[in-house]
Amino acid sequence: MPIKKKKKKIKKLSTLKITEAKAEWAIHPLKKARAVENWEQLGEFVEWFAPAMDPKYLAEYVYNFSMSSYNTTIIIKDKKMHKHIKKLLYAIDKAKGGAAEIFNEPETKGHKCALGEFCHFTGYMPANSVGMFQNHVTDFKDVFGLRRSKKKATYGNFIDRESFKNN
Repeated sequence: MPIKKKKKKIKKLSTLKITEAKAEWAIHPLKKARAVENWEQLGEFVEWFAPAMDPKYLAEYVYNFSMSSYNTTIIIKDKKMHKHIKKLLYAIDKAKGGAAEIFNEPETKGHKCALGEFCHFTGYMPANSVGMFQNHVTDFKDVFGLRRSKKKATYGNFIDRESFKNN
């Protein structure tokens, strides 16, 4: 006669343990960060979630973050810079090669070109590549609602060859 194995009973967590586990994450750091509205709350947030961070390190971190996004974020948010952004966008629209031509223009005309003037008045650091500059121009166009909408490509009489292989 075969021996029957006993089934192990699965122990379920009590509701108390589940509520304790949820209570640990009741104060989620990201939710708390999004709720910060003034400098006092920011100080409390740093003391609570990053107690090892000293003011010197925090200042360096803020500086690095602001410089990494300066080209788009800070220039866009400053209302005084909007007239210079509009001049740059107008020059890009008039150029035959678009943003790529404007990006390569300082090599031929010096700082008397559209990008040179834009850099002079806004503090914009030119991108390392044409593609990155085109991304920045797209960000600038988003502010004024001038970004082109994406269109779906039509492939005409496209035939899926794999569907015929399986039949």
